[in-house]
Amino acid sequence: MLSIVLLPFTTSLIGDFPTHPLAELVFQVNLLIAGLLFFWQYHYTSKHHLIDTDKQHSDDFIEEIQTLLIPILSIIAIILTYENLAWSSLVYCTTPIILYLLHRYRSQRNPDNS
Repeated sequence: MLSIVLLPFTTSLIGDFPTHPLAELVFQVNLLIAGLLFFWQYHYTSKHHLIDTDKQHSDDFIEEIQTLLIPILSIIAIILTYENLAWSSLVYCTTPIILYLLHRYRSQRNPDNS
C-alpha cells in the first residue's frame, strides 16, 4: 500500500528533477513495486477462485502477461536509467500498443471469447 501512496510523491519528484537519474530511479522502482503488488493480487485472487472464472484456462497466461506488463516495463526503464537516458519513462508509452497486440492475439486464439 505504501508504494501506491508514494506515487504522487515520486511523480512530483521526477517532475521537479527531470535530469537527475536518482529521481528517475526512485520513480521507476516505485512503479515496479506497485506493479508487482498488482500482479500478486491478481495471481492470488485467480488461484483462490475469488474472481470470475468464465474465461478459458488459455487466457490465464495472457492475463498474467497483462498484469506483469508494468513491472516488465519498469525493469526496462530502470536499465535505461542506468544507461543515463533521461527519457527512460517513455518506455511506458508502449503500454497501449502491447495491450492491443495481446488483445489481438487472444481474439485470434479464441475467436468466440474476444
